[in-house]
Amino acid sequence: MRYVAIFSLFFSLNAPFFAQVTISIDPTKDVKTISPNIYGRNNSLPKDYGATLNAAELTLLRESGVQFLREGGGNNSTKYNWKKRISSHPDWYNNVYGHDWDNSVQLLNNNLPASITGMWTFQLTGKAATNATNNFNDWGYNGSQWWSGVAQNLAGGGVANTSGGPAATTNGNTALYLQNWNADSTTDILPHWFNTLSIPQSRATYWNMDNEPEIWNGTHDDIIATNYSPEVYMQTYFATAKKARAKFP
Repeated sequence: MRYVAIFSLFFSLNAPFFAQVTISIDPTKDVKTISPNIYGRNNSLPKDYGATLNAAELTLLRESGVQFLREGGGNNSTKYNWKKRISSHPDWYNNVYGHDWDNSVQLLNNNLPASITGMWTFQLTGKAATNATNNFNDWGYNGSQWWSGVAQNLAGGGVANTSGGPAATTNGNTALYLQNWNADSTTDILPHWFNTLSIPQSRATYWNMDNEPEIWNGTHDDIIATNYSPEVYMQTYFATAKKARAKFP
């Protein structure tokens, strides 16, 4: 059980601005327990195929008291295809790379205390990665080095703007690296995990309803227009939540 000492800081409103202030702390007063549910950590489980946690990483997670792991991957979770275990990376040309949430949740279930739950992501843009065969050749372009043009929409045959910045000379064709992805597509991960992989539901009780939709017209401007409607997002949110609840109330 963890405890914290709650103390009060008193000062005089009439004291000169630069007057010396004496602070007294009594750590034995107003002691309250801290809820174990507030201990969380971001991106602690590897997302590569077959990746593992080493002994030091396992010890850290087991002994730190962490109870909640947010594992979607931020921007990279929005176009995740759990069936193919790939995702389109908006901060790197929209190129498609391997992402293995199955591996992550199995590492959690097989290696960490049962009290720890993870949080992954339901996709709400209506699109998910479909292949990695139409990636922009970043290695051939500049040895895969970072530059200001990494946010250009170049997957799918785009033409790089060599001056840099987020705007490509020609945007890639999204149909070459994305597929349609509806509420059933994204929530079918639940029976896949809980039934096929036999993951306890307690390991994935909470789900992000995608990631930062208020800036999709920047992070995912290959598919989201500048006038994207909040109403469209909310209706997609409701449809997905209802599907998830229907499958696992």
